[in-house]
Amino acid sequence: CLGVMIFELMVGTAPFDADHPMRIYWNVMRGIARVQMPGACEGVTGELIRSLLSPQALDRLPMRKGDL
Repeated sequence: CLGVMIFELMVGTAPFDADHPMRIYWNVMRGIARVQMPGACEGVTGELIRSLLSPQALDRLPMRKGDL
C-alpha cells in the first residue's frame, strides 16, 4: 500500500513492524491511528500517510470527494 511505502521510505522501517508475525498482524488490525509517528512523518507527511491508510475505504484520500 502506498501509505506503508511512504512511511518506510521516510523512516526506514514498516509502521507495523514487530519481531513475531502474529504481532505484525495485531499491529495492522489495530490500525495506523495507533502508530506513533516519528519526527520524519509529522505534519503533512503524517496526514498523508494516515489518510491513505484509513480503515474505512470512503475515508481514504483517493476516495474522498474533491481529493486527488
